[in-house]
Amino acid sequence: MPNPVMPAGYGSFYEVVQGQDSVALRYEMIHEHRIVPIDRGEHRPHVGEHVHLDLGDARGWYEGSSLVIETTNFLGDKNGIGLNGGGTPHSADMVLTDKWTRTAPDRMEYTATINDPQTWVSPWPLRMPLRLNPEFPMYESGCHDGTYAMVTMPTASR
Repeated sequence: MPNPVMPAGYGSFYEVVQGQDSVALRYEMIHEHRIVPIDRGEHRPHVGEHVHLDLGDARGWYEGSSLVIETTNFLGDKNGIGLNGGGTPHSADMVLTDKWTRTAPDRMEYTATINDPQTWVSPWPLRMPLRLNPEFPMYESGCHDGTYAMVTMPTASR
């Protein structure tokens, strides 16, 4: 993270679905999902310190009209912050605090603070405006649909 949130050449749509005690964030790119319990970790604390996940372990709460999410327990040095996880590696101790704020009926602002003292000398921020556009549906992530790549790539490599 925040790789799924970062814009790419395609697959840059997000869907936010709020339930009674959780929020689901769905990203079009590779159809990654984050299910975020909304209780600030009071009833469901973060997983144990030895459990590390690709997208980390998230807990959320509301500050006014903003959804704030704190994510810990990332896989360290297994992916990076950049396009498709190929950027700067981070440690397993990284903490991502992101905030989703509705600024208008069709606008949202995404901000994040990435804090990893083992990798960077100070926390660094990220800010990105988002716009609701109901004309663009979220499509299935099918990289090889309608192509012969799955057949020809192994053949060509031999």
